[in-house]
Amino acid sequence: IGKLQTRVSYDERNTTFDENDQIKVVNKLRTSKNVATYTLTDEEWNTADPFVWNGASKNEFEAWYPLTASYTTFTIPTDQSSEQLLGAADWMIASSGEIDKPENQTLELYFLHRLSKVTVTIAEWNDEFGGAAQEVSTPKIYSKGTALTATYDDSGVTITATDGETGITPLVSGTSYTAIVAPAKYATTDKFMTFTVNGQEMTVLATPSSLNEEGLQAGLHYLFDLKV
Repeated sequence: IGKLQTRVSYDERNTTFDENDQIKVVNKLRTSKNVATYTLTDEEWNTADPFVWNGASKNEFEAWYPLTASYTTFTIPTDQSSEQLLGAADWMIASSGEIDKPENQTLELYFLHRLSKVTVTIAEWNDEFGGAAQEVSTPKIYSKGTALTATYDDSGVTITATDGETGITPLVSGTSYTAIVAPAKYATTDKFMTFTVNGQEMTVLATPSSLNEEGLQAGLHYLFDLKV
């Protein structure tokens, strides 16, 4: 199963799957011995599940990460406050289409990121704070829904949410806040981030054009500088 694929990067050095990460693989054209969980151990994907090819007919594989997902559904976790929790929010899918059993019996799967990653950095504090950095608590970054369904057709993939805007507890690194959210357009009146300073909750609206004109795109990382 591919070697090391790129997964969500939560720091400068970790851009691959971690040891003991797991993916699910399904052969859609079989009714038995067709589902396997692969675990990354010693930089190889290994499984203990009985998993076989159709030798005389076609095979069609689908795969996804994390195991809590499926090929068509995923619920974004609302706690992404650690590196591991952030990584577990990176919904990825792969598919092979209908293929014959290859001579080397090796399946190549290339995963695609279905969600968007955002990082908000507090770059400046206004005069009412004396221009000095303040202590921030209870940060939330808002996703346009967390219960997601993927619909596949000839034009690509459409991601829809069955719930409303939801706050996610982000990974905090200094003055930067990172979360994985649904790819979607925001209205200029939508919340994009909230946090508390000196007992006062502050709301950041989704006014940048990348949020409300183009909308967040799957597989991209967006960086925002915030002046408070």
